[in-house]
Amino acid sequence: MTTNSLYPPSVQGVPPDLTVPSKTYRRQVVIVLISLAIFIIFYLGLVVGSAYIVYWGVDTMINPVQYAPGSNRDWGPTAALIAFIVFLFLARSLVKWRRDKDAMRIEVTEKEHPELFAFIRQICEDTKAPFPLRVYVSPEVNASVSYNSSLLSLIFPVKKNLVIGLGLVDGLNLSEFKAVIAHEFGHFSQSTMRIGSYVYVANHVVYDIVYQRDVLDELLAKARRTNIRIAIFAWAISAVLWVLRKILALAFRIVNFQQSALSRQMEFHADLVAVSITGSDSLIHALKKLDFLSACQSLAYRDVSVAAENRLFTSDFYFHQTSAADHVRALSKDPNAGTSPTLPVDPTVKTQVFEVANDEADPNRMWASHPSNFDREQNAKLVYVRSIEDDRSPWLLFQNEDQLRKQMTELVYKHTLKLEPTSMGDPKHVQQFIDEENAEMDQNERYEGIYDGRPIDISIEELHGYNDENTMEPAQIASLFDALYNTTYKQYLEAHSTRLKEISALMVVQGGAASPGPEVKVQGKNIEFRGESYPKTELDALIDKMKAELDTDEAWFKVFDKDVFQAHLRMAQLTGDCPDGDELCERYRFHIQLQTVMLNAKRAWRQLDNVFEFVSTKNDGLKEKEFAQVSNTLSECYALIQDSMKKSGAILLPALQNVEPGVPLGNLLLLEPLVGPAKQGDKIEPEWISKFAGQAYEINNRSNRIFFKSLGAILAHQEAIAQKYRLAGFEVPPVAILPALQEMAPKSGASELVT
Repeated sequence: MTTNSLYPPSVQGVPPDLTVPSKTYRRQVVIVLISLAIFIIFYLGLVVGSAYIVYWGVDTMINPVQYAPGSNRDWGPTAALIAFIVFLFLARSLVKWRRDKDAMRIEVTEKEHPELFAFIRQICEDTKAPFPLRVYVSPEVNASVSYNSSLLSLIFPVKKNLVIGLGLVDGLNLSEFKAVIAHEFGHFSQSTMRIGSYVYVANHVVYDIVYQRDVLDELLAKARRTNIRIAIFAWAISAVLWVLRKILALAFRIVNFQQSALSRQMEFHADLVAVSITGSDSLIHALKKLDFLSACQSLAYRDVSVAAENRLFTSDFYFHQTSAADHVRALSKDPNAGTSPTLPVDPTVKTQVFEVANDEADPNRMWASHPSNFDREQNAKLVYVRSIEDDRSPWLLFQNEDQLRKQMTELVYKHTLKLEPTSMGDPKHVQQFIDEENAEMDQNERYEGIYDGRPIDISIEELHGYNDENTMEPAQIASLFDALYNTTYKQYLEAHSTRLKEISALMVVQGGAASPGPEVKVQGKNIEFRGESYPKTELDALIDKMKAELDTDEAWFKVFDKDVFQAHLRMAQLTGDCPDGDELCERYRFHIQLQTVMLNAKRAWRQLDNVFEFVSTKNDGLKEKEFAQVSNTLSECYALIQDSMKKSGAILLPALQNVEPGVPLGNLLLLEPLVGPAKQGDKIEPEWISKFAGQAYEINNRSNRIFFKSLGAILAHQEAIAQKYRLAGFEVPPVAILPALQEMAPKSGASELVT
């Protein structure tokens, strides 16, 4: 046993047969081996068969006397040429060497980090797993096994590499980190990882054959457009290759289906390997933290990127990922997010971390490579062994922690953010800038999320009208003021939020999905919704009723926004502070104009996302009608983005944190000119799509950021007006909500939908 003080003690009393592969596991291994063997025999048969036809065809030309006149020898040269092209088509990917290479990885050595390697070596000893060939670190919230591969991988054992995501290191404790690494070494110890490498190699072979297009395809495409005699020959070869692609894709889809089932069993087994040395809790607690840590990392990417635009570059990306935790908790309204659940005093009592997934009937679940977290928890706690908690940070395992953080930060800038830092400064100084940015965007808890996820429902024309007709009296102001600064609306907002989830789930069912979420359950020809069962034939009626309820909600929000604006403007007028009132009007004007730009950008990005998802399912290319549909959608997206940029050029920025006032909004949304429209024709250049999509994403993100900064500034300005109003001696007693708003308020979701 190691004397390493950074190695949490392993649990005792684990049943010796805990990590013995189950019958389901062993049966799935046999099925995958058989299906893979059949596929390989079929594939190699095609390769050998095409090689033999080449040999026969050449032989008919070299030794024609050996073949009787009138025999098939006259077809020999043609058959040899077609077979040779087919042979190249099938065999080209066999000679490729696929090195496990990632620009976002840094190899670490035992000399640099002896404590880490002692930690890993002890896990290998405890799990009886081989030591990795190499150890890498990456920026992700993940840990994984990787390896190089080639055709030789089907013959000789593949040595595996361990990849440790520093995003995990930053958020787990030592016992959780030990459980995650032990899970990966559970894969190292699995003989079935060899099968995984077979499938991995075969996958790449088939992918190259079926989906990749290279010089051979380009030559055939050119030949099809030449002289008719050559074109006919080229079309014949293309037809043969098309058929082969379809057959191989179908055959390997069957292999992958079986491999997915095996992969899930391998995950269960690797989990039990981790349980055998860390107990049943640590791995599950680590799984629980993954989504939270991913959210923290995503927020840190955004924050660091915004700081970089202001010429501030950090030397430690993970300082900001850690700092993002409180912000993520505030946004999710969950103060315990990202923390390990407290274990009961009684060591025999289990906790339940994950709820049962509502995807049992989802057909896509059969293709998943990982079980649900709920199923993994049930598996890990079937034989319950209390974990030994060690709350220290895994960063202690890295001797050159500061240097490693800086190296990874440089890679994050270069490869993820596509930036070249001029200099990398103190992360505390950069975080101060980030905190100031976030403070402007954060909303006080007393708003109860009333502005979350929605624009202010006032048009420019209505803004002028609301200003002109504003005769609100102090009593009316008091009513609204009280409603705005307490929790009266919380139940209304929760009801509206529930309704949005409900209609989304109903529309997912309408689209054909079997398991939309907890709001709706599909049971044969019926759906269970709001505690009642309805036939699917009433689905459209349910959706129409839901839309009517949401329309009522929107009418309430519209009245609310009008009254909030008029109340604060009237406060400024009654205190005689006209500059405050004028500034409030101008901030609302800017915000309403910004919303139009932002909503167009969001719509364009959603359409682009749908296009990419659609195209990703068309591995054999787009049909003419589909291509026209994609081309038209891209044109619509471009028109939306172009219109947004045109409008934003005439919108001047108000005073906001870290933003120069008076500058056109467009200067902030896109740092370089918008790419020109796509060229019309039978092909859309990938370079254009990549450039345009990147700019659309940039405009969407930047307009979203300015939206929340502008909204935060409006709320802060309104609070300042209200404070002056009070100091001027106007009473703001706690009174009831305005009757109109009370009457229109969103109700609970328990009303009857279908009569």
